[in-house]
Amino acid sequence: MKKKIEMKFSFQQVLFIAILFSFLFTIHYPSIAQAEELTFDSASVQEMFSNAEPDSTITFPEGTYELSGYIELPREDNVTIDATDAIFTGQVTFLSAGNSGMKWKGGTFNGTGDARLGFTLLHVENATFEGITFNRVTGFGQHVFDLLGSSNLLFDNLTVAGYGNTTDLSGIDGSQKYAEAIQTDYAITDASGSTASEERLISYGGELDGAATEGVTVKNSQFVPYYENGNMLSWAQSPMGQHIYAKDAQNSDITFTQNTVTDPIPLNEIAQNKYTGALHFVSVKNLVITDNEFTTNHSAERENWIQIVNNSNSKNPGNGSGNLPTVGVDISRNNFYGVQPTQSYVSLVSDKNNVNFKIMETIVSNNTYWTDSLVEATDWVSITDIASQIESPKVEQNSVQIIDF
Repeated sequence: MKKKIEMKFSFQQVLFIAILFSFLFTIHYPSIAQAEELTFDSASVQEMFSNAEPDSTITFPEGTYELSGYIELPREDNVTIDATDAIFTGQVTFLSAGNSGMKWKGGTFNGTGDARLGFTLLHVENATFEGITFNRVTGFGQHVFDLLGSSNLLFDNLTVAGYGNTTDLSGIDGSQKYAEAIQTDYAITDASGSTASEERLISYGGELDGAATEGVTVKNSQFVPYYENGNMLSWAQSPMGQHIYAKDAQNSDITFTQNTVTDPIPLNEIAQNKYTGALHFVSVKNLVITDNEFTTNHSAERENWIQIVNNSNSKNPGNGSGNLPTVGVDISRNNFYGVQPTQSYVSLVSDKNNVNFKIMETIVSNNTYWTDSLVEATDWVSITDIASQIESPKVEQNSVQIIDF
C-alpha cells in the first residue's frame, strides 16, 4: 500500500524556488547592445553609450554599423566596450570629455581614405584601446586618435593600415602629409580639428585649459600601407607624434615600443624643421622609442625616421616665452630594414638662441640596420642647431648587420 506524501513549503521557500528558476531559464543580455530592437546606426550606438552604467560592459552584436556625425562615448567611469564582432563604416568622430577607466576591445573600422573614422579624447584618463583594426580611416591631415590633455592611455595590438586615398602626393600640402595616426596634443583651442568637435566637447563638460598629454604607451601595433588585390592604395600613416605647443605645458612620459612601421608616407620635401620623421615630437619630456621594426622600400625613401624638434612657429614665438626644453629621449634597440634614410636615423632640430629651445639627455643606442650586404650606415644622429642649444647626444653601440633575406 502506497502512502501519499504531502510536501508543504513556506512562502520564503516558494519565493526562493521561483527566483532560482527565473535565473536559470531567463536569457540575460550582457548589455543593452544585444537587444533585438537595435538598429545598426549612430543613433542606436549613442543610446547604448548614453545608458551605460559605471563598471558595465557594452557588447556590440555582430554586424556592420554605418555611422555618421559625432558620437559621445560613455560618460560613466570604468565602462568596457567589446566591439570584437563589429565592423564600422561611414564618417564619424567618437568624442569624450573627462571619462576615466574606459576600455575599448576589438572591432574593424573600414574607411575610404577621404573621411575620418576616429576618436577625439579630451581629459580622458586610464583608458585602453586594444585589438582594433583601422583600414584607411583618415583623410590627409586627420588623426585616428587625437589626444587633448589626456593621461595614462594604452594602445595595444592596433593595426592601422593606410593613410589617405592615394599614393600620389602631388598637390597635397606638407602639413596634411605629416598628420599622425596618434597625435599627442594639448587641451587648447583648435586642437580638436574642427569647431564642431570643440563645441561638443565643451558642451559635454570638457575644459580647454592648456593641459598636456601624459603617460601614453603604444605597443605591439602595426602601422602599414593599405592594399587591395595586391595593389598598394595608400601609404602607412606617420604613427605618432605632435607638432604643436602650449604655453607652460609639456607632453611627457610617451612610450612607443614593440611596434612595426612599414612604408610610412614620404615627407622628404618638407622643410627640415617641419617634422620629416615618421615619428616626430616637439618640446617633450621622457620620450621612449624602443624595440620597434622600421621598414621602407625605394619609393618610400626618407630623410630620417625619428625627429625631435624644438622650433619657433606661430604658437611658439622665438622669444621662448612659455616654451619648455626637451629632456630625456631614449631611442634604443630598434631594427631598421630596407633603404637607409638619406640624412640620418634620428634628427635633432633647434632653431632659436634661447635656453627654452634646448634638447638634452638624448640617448641613441643599440639600434641595428639589417642589410644583405656590408655597407656603411647613414649617420645615426644628425643635428641642426642654430645656436648651440642641443646637448651632445649619447650615441653608442649602433650597428649594421648582414642578414640573408
